[in-house]
Amino acid sequence: MEGSLGTDNAPATGQPRPAIRFGLAIVLGALGYWLNGFNLSLLPEGPEFVFGGALALLAFLWLGAGPGLLATAISLSALWMLRGTAAVVTVVYVLEVWLVCRIHRRIGSLVAASAIYWLTAGCVLDRLLYGGILGLQTPFLMLLLVKQLLNGFINATVAEASFWFLRTRLPAALGHRAPTERLQLYLFRRVLFVVLLPLFGLTFLYAEVAYERRVDAARAEELRTAGDLRLQVEALALRQNEALMWLGRTVEIARAGGKALPPDVLRQFARWHSEFRTVGVTNQEGVVIAAVPERLPAGEALVGQIMAGRPFFVEARRSMRMSSSPQLLGVDGTRAGANEPTLVMAPPLIDGRGQFDGIVFGVISNDRFQAVLSRVRVPTGQLPTLITSDFRVIASLDPRMSPGMSLASRLPIHTLSGTETALFRYFPPPDGSWYSRLAMDQRYAAFQAIPAFELAVLVDLPIQNLQAQMLGVTFSAIAVLVATLVLAFGVAVLVSRHIARPLARVNAISRDIAGHRFPGPAPL
Repeated sequence: MEGSLGTDNAPATGQPRPAIRFGLAIVLGALGYWLNGFNLSLLPEGPEFVFGGALALLAFLWLGAGPGLLATAISLSALWMLRGTAAVVTVVYVLEVWLVCRIHRRIGSLVAASAIYWLTAGCVLDRLLYGGILGLQTPFLMLLLVKQLLNGFINATVAEASFWFLRTRLPAALGHRAPTERLQLYLFRRVLFVVLLPLFGLTFLYAEVAYERRVDAARAEELRTAGDLRLQVEALALRQNEALMWLGRTVEIARAGGKALPPDVLRQFARWHSEFRTVGVTNQEGVVIAAVPERLPAGEALVGQIMAGRPFFVEARRSMRMSSSPQLLGVDGTRAGANEPTLVMAPPLIDGRGQFDGIVFGVISNDRFQAVLSRVRVPTGQLPTLITSDFRVIASLDPRMSPGMSLASRLPIHTLSGTETALFRYFPPPDGSWYSRLAMDQRYAAFQAIPAFELAVLVDLPIQNLQAQMLGVTFSAIAVLVATLVLAFGVAVLVSRHIARPLARVNAISRDIAGHRFPGPAPL
């Protein structure tokens, strides 16, 4: 039947000779290689779009399978060099080009063929290759599927429009006869193309806006968490400051009476305030004259150590106010050879003439800060960390952040220095996973400084956790994409049939008249 939906499988007229076809394939592949170098994605850390597939599809349709495979291999070589051994997963894009063109021959639409591929074979290959070989998690795979559907639409649209021009307009411009195709198929392709363009444009906009709104909500949650943790850390530090101030007044009273501090007072204070791992008293020269414990774990005596050059001592003597300073254990005389920072608090001692008379110092146990982080209700997926002003980890709920680890090479320190609140992204220390090796483990971070104690709160949201929170948005985007395709396909079929049938009848009648066949009146 002239108006039936079908495809014209005849080869395109005017197809170049083999040598020219392979030469054109190299050119198309090189252009695809260049296009694949552009970095565009729905999310800054999401799977990137690859636009070289449009030229690979065009090579398959216009030049044939052999040149098409050559163009595909050349265009994907950029991804092979960037990803190294992980390049094996790009086989999903090689199969895409081949299978999409085969499906296109049966249904007549390259765009619909691309969507069918990604919702069937492509989805399975993603699970086997990205999930099985690289170990990437389901949230990423679903986001990848959304990207592939949208990317496939863009590539198929460009390829189909280019192929239509090369198949019909170019031969006519060169004086050749353009190949013919069935009327309904011709109408179906044109209507589907016209209907899909605005629908997929709206779908792309919906997906991008939905993802951006979810990211904004996650950033706001991070800021709230960082603010809550800052208040809790400040409250802990202030309580310890009050306790040390009380101890300092006790020492001042004893010195005013000409007496030495009774040893039991310091030991009793340490028992009451187990949050201090070390408590001590110095004279005005900075020499430790009493301490609990009296000796370091290595056996070295703490009494007699000189604190005069330590920042907390210098600041307390200069300002005559309580000072605090994160110190490396072993530097402040509490544990030799350690690389773990901790907070030292030191209110000054004042004699009867109002002169500086030494300090009382306390080293807060990092376990207390760890307990604060654990006690605060943190939204799912967030990883809080307490760091010093020089970006060393004190305590963290992140298993990748060990006490003493320096983040100075990872964080944007020029942006954070002198800033109390900041939102940024960064890469954590590598852990050997494919996420880390492929630079897919970037984190959204919220920063809250605690200037009074030279500390800061860092709240991380790993991209994997953010993608898990976006599963609802991802599923809705896939549903909208599928609904868009079904709607466009249905409209194209109905419209093409509605227009093609009466035109086919008119065509049949005109042929009868031209052949001098007059069977009688026939309804139009």
